[in-house]
Amino acid sequence: MSTPAEKSAEALNRGQELHQKGLFDQATRAYFEALKLAPADHAPLASLAAVQYELGNYTGSALYSEKALRLLGNDQEADSRREELHLRLAKSYALSRSLDNARNAVAKLAASAEREALESSVALQSPAMAATQLRTKVLDEVPRTKPAYQNEPEYCAIGLDNAEAAYDDDIALSTAERLSWMFAGVGDARNFYRTLIALPNGEARTGRERQYHFTLVDLNPAVFARNLISLELLSDLDSMLEGNEALACLIYVFVSQVMPPFAYTKLQEAISSLLQKLEDGNPVNAWVYVPESQRPAICHHLRLWQQNLRGKYTTKQFRLWAQEQALRQKLEKDGEFSVPPGCQEDDDKFDEFGIMMPNDRFLREHESELKQLLEDYSSGKGTSEQIEDYVDQHWKLNVTLVDLDFDEFKDRQGAGSPDMPAHPTLVFHMLHPGEVEDTARAAEGKGFMACFEVFFRCVAFSLDALKSRLTVEVAVSEMNDYLERLRYDVLPSRQGGKQGTLDPSTFPKAYDRIHLSNIPDYVGGALSSFIYATPALKPKSSLSSSVLLNNSAFEDYQQFLAEYTLLGDTKSIEDNFRVQLRDDSPSFMDWEEMEMSDYTNWTKVAPATLSPANRMSRSELESFIHRHLLKVLLPYPRDPDDIDCVYTPLNPTIIFRLVAHLHSVGYPAHWLSDILERILQGTVATTVRAPRQAVEDPGSVSQSYPSLNVSLKPWLAEMTTLGALWQGLLPFGLLFENFLLPALSSIREYHISFPLCPIESQNRPHFMLVFWNEDSGSHPGSNLRDTLLDDENSDGSEKAKAVRESGVWVLTTYRWATKTRTASFWLRSDEVETMRGSNWSAALWRSDTWNQVTPWVVVSKEIVDGEQWTT
Repeated sequence: MSTPAEKSAEALNRGQELHQKGLFDQATRAYFEALKLAPADHAPLASLAAVQYELGNYTGSALYSEKALRLLGNDQEADSRREELHLRLAKSYALSRSLDNARNAVAKLAASAEREALESSVALQSPAMAATQLRTKVLDEVPRTKPAYQNEPEYCAIGLDNAEAAYDDDIALSTAERLSWMFAGVGDARNFYRTLIALPNGEARTGRERQYHFTLVDLNPAVFARNLISLELLSDLDSMLEGNEALACLIYVFVSQVMPPFAYTKLQEAISSLLQKLEDGNPVNAWVYVPESQRPAICHHLRLWQQNLRGKYTTKQFRLWAQEQALRQKLEKDGEFSVPPGCQEDDDKFDEFGIMMPNDRFLREHESELKQLLEDYSSGKGTSEQIEDYVDQHWKLNVTLVDLDFDEFKDRQGAGSPDMPAHPTLVFHMLHPGEVEDTARAAEGKGFMACFEVFFRCVAFSLDALKSRLTVEVAVSEMNDYLERLRYDVLPSRQGGKQGTLDPSTFPKAYDRIHLSNIPDYVGGALSSFIYATPALKPKSSLSSSVLLNNSAFEDYQQFLAEYTLLGDTKSIEDNFRVQLRDDSPSFMDWEEMEMSDYTNWTKVAPATLSPANRMSRSELESFIHRHLLKVLLPYPRDPDDIDCVYTPLNPTIIFRLVAHLHSVGYPAHWLSDILERILQGTVATTVRAPRQAVEDPGSVSQSYPSLNVSLKPWLAEMTTLGALWQGLLPFGLLFENFLLPALSSIREYHISFPLCPIESQNRPHFMLVFWNEDSGSHPGSNLRDTLLDDENSDGSEKAKAVRESGVWVLTTYRWATKTRTASFWLRSDEVETMRGSNWSAALWRSDTWNQVTPWVVVSKEIVDGEQWTT
């Protein structure tokens, strides 16, 4: 009969076999069985420490290591086992950032190269600045995407999609006392308005009154200048009664390109009222929060609209552009949308004259001369030219359609007229999807004005019913920047004090719904949505987005997901990003009938941690990160003039954010540390390749190649600088020596300017800085990618290898000032001094065409020192 010690040894051996197979749960049970049979034996505890370490549970690993060391005591014959336990203990503490404990454990190790490396690693993690201060500085100073040559934010004041309420049965049945929404890329706020309309009906159905918070996010302050005008006009319910001039003004602002003088007068009154409140620091009203820091930018656009766009445009221009664009829209939508009942006459007049007709009352009271001209024209006594001349002389521009700052860029590009609202018939269908007949009946066949009155009166009545329980927060911000700052509680817009009863410290940090519009098309697609937006959701809540920029570039939604996530199937995406594709998404009934321009919804899955059985293997994880890295560094060439161009805007900062995310869902820190270490050494052994097609698909992202050593030396100065900035922000410690990364105090900001040159497609986020060692020989030819590529398809000559090793540096993480043509970037100073002391040049290149944009400038003459990262 076996003794307890023999049974323990048998269980221990069984556990080790299971451990080797990656069956960690079964191995753990076997180790506990061995421990129960031999509680004085250190071996089961040491094995438990090993398996917990492999699972990424470094606290558990340290606990078992400490217990095993106590059992070993001072046994001189156990020195090697003691050393192994101290080593695992030191690594566990270092990875979990328990630095004092890590130092103590390292001190007990025998002198060795491994001890020196761990000492160096622990020293690397000693904070040079507080984590919040570091994160704020990184978010302020280090861009997350490549710059466009033109950095004035585009003005997208006009919505392009059907207005849908972000309100469904799931959110209606929530038990929360406060519900919260975020609308990013809010545009003309049509989805926000639709959601407002839905709330009183939802309360009536559920019998519950609640608090409601809306965060409206857009990059361009002009968008909020326009929306605040609408909210100003909506804020007084009495002004929304049928036939009221303020209601008419609101409709003209929202729908029309030109407006009659009475509406323009109301518009200017609203602008003056808003300006006074914003400039005096007063609340816009009791339920709208406009951060103090964002008011000047909004006021700037309101003042320009007071000045009638400085006389740049005429009513005739707007009217003719309206006709041209509207006719094109109707032809494109031929047969899709019928004219609403009772609106045929107004529809015809818009087609003929390019104006949305006032209703009969306004014609009588304010436009009697136009009324007579229309009657004369109908009876054959007058001409269409007389009507057009009258409108061109007396009617006014809808000034809110123009951002003069962005207009200046469009002028330089020869981009033509400002964007105009759609044809009133199309706008009506977009505001009332599925409700056209009912709404037209409610308007009693009185034309377009009456139809739009129905919509905005519904909004006004909802506001009146809810405003004591409603908060609307304005946020002028890039979407992903706002979401990331929200996650880490470093939002400048929420650092101000109260405005009336609104206290930003009480605003939500997690939302019931996040509506991303089509913004992901421009900033990294589904990958960015999952990295940035998912953490800002409550568990089991949803985010939604659509594809408008380039939907015809994708065969189906699976390809869209593969392109951005580089995962080949939906289950892998759901597992690794802790989301679930909602089968009630408007975008599809099944994959074959998918309409990518409609919205697709994803739900945040809880709990957040992957089980070992569902996560990628260590080698799969490394390949996944390499695939993202090579796509960022070496995107496949694309045509910048292609209207369906799929953007590749991400820079290497996404790798550190992706690594942090992967750790948060359960991947062990020592796996991720090892992967980062090899990247920062400048060469990786990998079975993946830089993209070999413009748009990835499930097959291409699953492709594996023979292992190959790929040089990353051209990006090493940038990657190691970013590594130094990010190592204090990662949620785990690093296990590599500090010589790989520069000290924060050695990182400095630099500026370099370039001569003026003609550049096409300036608004594409595909520009980069290239530094060239003139001693390496002639400059790269027309395609820099061929020079940088290091695989079977690259130039394998010794000269090409030498260039990749030390002849060229590429930088995509920088800020660009269009007006001065200056690039500003943070970089380790030793590498910059190397360039200054040698014969290096710099030029601006594109990463879509891989062609040179500007002439070369001499680095030693043109580079200018800025401040140090830490002082």
